[in-house]
Order: sequence, then C-alpha cells, then structure tokens
Amino acid sequence: MTSNRRSSKKQKSESSMTLKVKITDKNLNAARKRAANIGPNAKKIQKGGELVGMLGEQLFLDNYGGDLIDCHDYDIDHPKIGRIDIKTKRCASPPQDHYYCTVAAYQINKANCDYYGFYRVHNNLTDGWFLGIISKEEFIEKATFFKKGTMDGAFEVKSDCYNIKISDLKEISEVLKEA
Repeated sequence: MTSNRRSSKKQKSESSMTLKVKITDKNLNAARKRAANIGPNAKKIQKGGELVGMLGEQLFLDNYGGDLIDCHDYDIDHPKIGRIDIKTKRCASPPQDHYYCTVAAYQINKANCDYYGFYRVHNNLTDGWFLGIISKEEFIEKATFFKKGTMDGAFEVKSDCYNIKISDLKEISEVLKEA
C-alpha cells in the first residue's frame, strides 16, 4: 500500500492481516446518534471513546450483518458467529501486525460473549480497519495481562487489561467457515 504522507519519516507498513474500510457518512451518522443517546461512559479508557466504539460496531454491522444488541455483555448477535463484543481503538496511522488489541480486565469474567471483534478507527474518522476476530476462550488462552501504570512500549497502560497481537487474530472468513 502506498502512502500519501509527505514526510521525511519512513512510513510504517500497514498490517497484512487487516481489512481497511472507508467510513461513510451513513456509518458516522448512525454511530453519532447512538453515542449521543448513551452520553459519556466513565469506563471508557479514552475521553470520547463512545463515538469510536459505536463506529466500530456500526462498521461490523454494515459489513458483516447481525443484530445490534448493545448490552453490557456483547454488542452484536450474528446468525453464524454468535455473540460478539466489538472493541475499537483510535489510531493516527494504519495498524501493524504487532499492535495490540485490548479487552479491559474487568470485562473478561463479566462479559457473556462468544467472540471479540477488533477495529481501529483513524483519528480523522475517514478510515477504519477490521483487525480480526477471536473466540473469547482463545483470547483468554493467548492474551497477556498488563497492569495499569505499566508501559507498553511508549504507551502507559490506562487500565488493567489483556492484550493480544493483531497477528494472533483470525480473519472473519475463517470464523464463518467454521460456523
């Protein structure tokens, strides 16, 4: 993939595992409407994370279908996959295979979902990336615990969480075949 970036810095290559999706006005308007209805969420790690989270859910619905459930345990009930909790992070550049996907520690034992699906959404809300999907059981097996306040490279961990690399996720086509 080529970059439009006009910088002397070397552009990092985008993950070969991810699927880039263009965020449409329809996606954004639906996510904004839902985010406005719930208001700020004290448990979100980043301020304003409600919109980004809703946008990840909307992208999944618009690209893979399912029913929006939007409960505390999961977001989408998919006819072939089951109950999916969508996790979305903001980013300033395309994701790479070694980047982490995160589930907050308090959600691991609480969430009654079958799968976690992961997205990244660019800060300017024009592009998103579907990073992959993984069963909750496999996520728990493979994920690494990070304690609040520890460093993950240059980033301080804001809340106890479990992380897994993008490269450890499955493509949705693989999960759909298994279903």
